[in-house]
Amino acid sequence: MDYNAIAPTLNAPTQTEAVARETEMAQNKILYSAKLDENMQRSAYFKRNKRTVKSNIMLKFVTKAMDIKLQGEADFTTTLENPIELLKRIERFMKKSADAEYDFLDFWEANQKIFAMKQGTTENLMHFKERFLRQAEVLQDLYDKFKDDIFEAVLATGFLCICDQTRTAPLMLDLQVTYCREVDYYPKTVSKAQDMLKIHMDVIKNPGVNLYQGKDQPNKGKGKGKPKDDKKEAACYVCGREDHMSPKCPDRLLPEIQWKNPKHYVDYRKKLNLNQIGATVPT
Repeated sequence: MDYNAIAPTLNAPTQTEAVARETEMAQNKILYSAKLDENMQRSAYFKRNKRTVKSNIMLKFVTKAMDIKLQGEADFTTTLENPIELLKRIERFMKKSADAEYDFLDFWEANQKIFAMKQGTTENLMHFKERFLRQAEVLQDLYDKFKDDIFEAVLATGFLCICDQTRTAPLMLDLQVTYCREVDYYPKTVSKAQDMLKIHMDVIKNPGVNLYQGKDQPNKGKGKGKPKDDKKEAACYVCGREDHMSPKCPDRLLPEIQWKNPKHYVDYRKKLNLNQIGATVPT
């Protein structure tokens, strides 16, 4: 919480007569001084106790495995000092399905984390060393999983990760969900990753249609007269609700047989045609 953003301000007097104006100004200063002292006390209390709150959250509400994951985060001693941000990070980890974990993606993220690590301004050197070595162990475990000739596949995965996620998030989710079903559509070369991204972006830029989110084709109309607008509202193809899209659906990892509108997903897959740009289906 940024207490500077909610600091009190000194109100200007509204009276026009000189004596009344001075009296009002004096009262405003007294009120301002009292509010400022209160804000400073709250800020100091928050800074003094946020580490304790953070520790209590981790001790009471997370497993040892989650504790290790959190301490491996590059911003563990900065952003995650804020209990609210800590809870958000815990929620994100809890929603991530282990079945959807892709080794190359985990490898890329592990590299990012260890490169971004910094010792906290008040962090003990021994504690920082232990945190660094824990993250190094994660990276080593991922190294040990790989065979030779994986560098290009790692680059392809990294290329997907650093592209504009505001446009590529649906594609990344599609790859993740499909990987849960033991079908690997992740590209293994940078050129195939580029092809996949280009086709995906062409799909989402197609005017008047959004197959991924479940919009129908626009009514082009025939003959003269105004075409009838019978387009449906965008809806999540997993649960059918219109208040969110499929990438944010809490049920997005359910089996496809339980989806509300699986036809829209099939249409999107046909349009994207993933299997022609680097898919490998296990046999």
